[in-house]
Amino acid sequence: MIRLLVLLLSLLLTATAWAQRSGELSAVIQGITIQADSMDRDTENETVDLVGNVQVIYQDQHMTCEKARINLRAKSLDATGNVLITSPKANLAGQRIIMDYETNTGVILNGYVQSGNVLFEGSQIHKLSEVDYVADDARYTTCTTCPEAWSFSGTKIRAEIGGYAYIKNSTMKFAGVPVFWLPYLAVPLKTDRQSGLLTPTIGQRGLGGLTYSQSYFWAMSRSQDSTWNFTNYEFRGPKGLLNYRYALTESSEGEMDFGILKDRVFSDDQRLNTFRPPDARGDSIQRYFLRYNHYYDMPDGFTQRVQLNTASDLQYPADFPLETLNNGDPAMESRLSVTKNSDYYHWGLDSSLYTSLMQSNPLGGNEFAVHRLPELRFSQTQRKIGNSEFLGSFDFQYVNFARAGGAFDNMDSPYDPTGDTKRQVDHTNSAKCNNPQDPFAWEKDPDCKPVYDGKFNSGTDLIRTGQRFEFRPSIIRPMKFQNLEVFPRLTYRETHYVFPDVLPKGMDTHNTRRYFRADLSARTTLSRIYGDFSSLQSERIKHEIQPEVTATTIPWIYHPQHEFFGEDNQENVPYESNPALNDAVINGPAGLQFDYFDRLDNRKVITFGLTNKLTQKFWEYGSPVYLQFLFWRISQSYDVYQAERNPNARPLSELVSDLNINLRYLQIYQNAKYKPYQKVTDTSSRVRILNSKNDFFQVKYDVTYPPGSEGEADIVGRTEGYVISARKGVSFFDFIGKLNYGIRPQNALLAWGYGAQIRLPGDCLYIGLTHFKPVDKKPEIELGVNFAWDGSARPQLDESILTAFGF
Repeated sequence: MIRLLVLLLSLLLTATAWAQRSGELSAVIQGITIQADSMDRDTENETVDLVGNVQVIYQDQHMTCEKARINLRAKSLDATGNVLITSPKANLAGQRIIMDYETNTGVILNGYVQSGNVLFEGSQIHKLSEVDYVADDARYTTCTTCPEAWSFSGTKIRAEIGGYAYIKNSTMKFAGVPVFWLPYLAVPLKTDRQSGLLTPTIGQRGLGGLTYSQSYFWAMSRSQDSTWNFTNYEFRGPKGLLNYRYALTESSEGEMDFGILKDRVFSDDQRLNTFRPPDARGDSIQRYFLRYNHYYDMPDGFTQRVQLNTASDLQYPADFPLETLNNGDPAMESRLSVTKNSDYYHWGLDSSLYTSLMQSNPLGGNEFAVHRLPELRFSQTQRKIGNSEFLGSFDFQYVNFARAGGAFDNMDSPYDPTGDTKRQVDHTNSAKCNNPQDPFAWEKDPDCKPVYDGKFNSGTDLIRTGQRFEFRPSIIRPMKFQNLEVFPRLTYRETHYVFPDVLPKGMDTHNTRRYFRADLSARTTLSRIYGDFSSLQSERIKHEIQPEVTATTIPWIYHPQHEFFGEDNQENVPYESNPALNDAVINGPAGLQFDYFDRLDNRKVITFGLTNKLTQKFWEYGSPVYLQFLFWRISQSYDVYQAERNPNARPLSELVSDLNINLRYLQIYQNAKYKPYQKVTDTSSRVRILNSKNDFFQVKYDVTYPPGSEGEADIVGRTEGYVISARKGVSFFDFIGKLNYGIRPQNALLAWGYGAQIRLPGDCLYIGLTHFKPVDKKPEIELGVNFAWDGSARPQLDESILTAFGF
C-alpha cells in the first residue's frame, strides 16, 4: 500500500514538472527554463539531457542549440551543435559551449563573440566574466561585410567589451589579404576616450614637402587629455606638436596648442635672409607657436578668460595657418580678463597685448605695437529711476594705452590740404630710403633705419600713448501712442585724456571733452495676416512693415583744442559711427587717435529706416511654430551738421540694405551699400540651396569699391570675386569643397580646397582626404585612414572644415 502511494506521488510530481506542448517538452528547474523535443532527467546524477530544438533561459540570457546537458549539481551547461547565446552585453556562438550558468563563465569552441559591430572569433574562447574574454587563434573586426574591409588576427586576443582588445602577434588584413604584422596591438572597444596611438596620416604640406604624422592620445583623467604629435617634413625637418585640453567644471574649460621645429626651409627664405647678417644666412631657425584659450566660471558670478597667441616669428602664421589660426590678421592678440555680470551690472578688468604682423622683417621687434594695459569697465543696464517712467544707465571706462617704442611717432611733414604731401616716418636721407614712388621702401630695406629725434613736433607728430577716462550716463523715457513708439534719450559724455610727460613744455598733457547728445527715435508697425482662417490650426503668414526715423544732435560741447585731435579738433571731419580706418584718415587733418571711441561722430544726423518682416505660423504635433523667413531692412542717414557748415559737403551716407531669406531649402543673404556720390554699390551676397540631408550648394559674390570722387567707379581699385562651396553625401562617400575665384583685380582662381571621406561598406573603415591651396601658397594635402574600432559609425564631414582652409 505504501509503495502504491509513493508511485502515485511520483507520477503526480512528474506530471506537474513536465508539460507537452505541440510535441515539445518544457520545464522550470532551479530557476532555469528549458524546452526541447525530448528530455531525459537523471535524478541520481542530477543531470538533464536535452535533444532537438533546445532552448534554455537562465539569468538574462537565452541559448539555442541542437543538444545540451545540464548538470544541476555542478551548475554547468554543455551545449553542442550551432550553439547561440544571446544577452544584453553580447552574442556568443560556437560548435560547443560549456558554461557555468551561475557565475556566467565558460568556454566557447570554434566560435565567436559579437557585441554591436565588434566581433572576434577563435578556436577556443574563454569567457572570464560578463565582459572579459580570451581567444586563441583569434580574429577581430568591426566590419559587417564579408569579406571584412579590415581585420586583425593573432595567436591570442584578450578583449573587454566596453574596454580594449589586446592582440598578440597580430596581422592586419585588408579584404582578407595580409598587409603588415605587429608583435602586439591594443585597440579600443568603447566609444569613451581612451589612451593609445592614433592612425597615422601622410600628406604634402607646401614648401615642407611630404609629411608623415603620428599621434598618441593620452586620456589623462575624466577631465583632461592630451595629444602628442610627431610630424616629419621632407624639407623642413621633424616637428613636435602638443594639444592639451581640460575641463574644470561643466562650464569651465581650456585648451592649449604648442609646436616647435628647427626649420630648414625657413633658413633659406629670401624675406628672412634680407634682414639677417651674411654670416647667419642659411642657418636653421628654431620656430615655435603657442595658442591657449581658457574660460573659468569662478564663484560669486566672476568669469576669468585667458587668450594667448604668439609665435617665434611674424611669418609663422602664413607658413602654418592651421596652427595659429590668424593668417591675414594685422596682429596677434593675447588677452586676459576678469568679469562679473549680474542682472543689472557688468564690470571687467581686461588687458590686451598685440604682436604687430605688419612688418617686412619676420624677426622684427614689437616695440611700436600699442597695447591696452589695463582696461577697466563698469556698466549698468537700463533700470527704472525711482517710481518714474524714466530709465537710466551709465558706463565707465578707463584704458591705459602703452607701448615700448616711445610715446609718439615722428612724422616728417605736416598735413597739407592743398597738396599731395603724406605723413611719413622720418628716416635716413639716402636716396633709396627716401623713394617718392614708394614711401615705405625704407621699411623693406635693412640698410634704412628710422631716425627719432625724441622731440615732439607740433602739427606733424602723432601721440600714441596715454590714458583715457570716460563716464557716460544716459536717461531714456519710452513712450507709446497707440501704434507709435517714441524713444527720447539724453546722454552726457565726459572723457579725460592724460598724455605722457615727454611732450614739450607749454603743451597741455591733459585734455577734456564734455558734451550732451540728444537722440529721438520713433517707429510704428503696420501689419496684416494672410492665410486660411476657417480652421484654428491652419497655416498663416504675417507681414509687418516698420518705418522708423532717428534724429541725433549734440546741442552743447566743451572741447579745448589739442594736438591729439588734429588740425581742427575734428570740427570738419564727417565721421559716421565706427567707420573703418584708412590712410585718408591718418594723412588727413584729424590724424590718428587710439580707437574710434575718440572720434566725435554724428554731430547732427537724421537716419531713416524701413524694415519688412514675413513670419509663418504652422502647427507641429498640435503646437504652433513660428518662423520668420524674410527680414529686409534699408536705411540711410543725412548729416545736417556737415550740410550747414560746408556747401560742398556730401551729407548723404551710404544707402544700406540687409536682406535675409530663410526658407526650408533656400537661404539668401545680401548686404548692399550704395554710395550715392560715387554711384557704385558694395555688395556681399550669398545664396544657399540645401536638402534634408544637410547637403548644400552655395554661391557668394562680393564686390568692393575704394573711396573715389563723385561719379567715378574706380575700376582699378575695385575688388570682385566669387566664393563657391558645396557639400554632398552619398552612400559611401562624403564631399565638401570651396573655391575662391577672383574677377578683379585679376581674373583667376585664387584659392581652393576640398575634403573627402570614403566610408567602406560596413561603416568600419574611413579614408579621409583634405586638399587645399591658400592664396599665393602651394597646395597642401593630407591623407588619413580612420578605423571604427568600437563599431560606431562616423558622422559625415562637418562644414567647419571649410574654415580650416584659410581663405
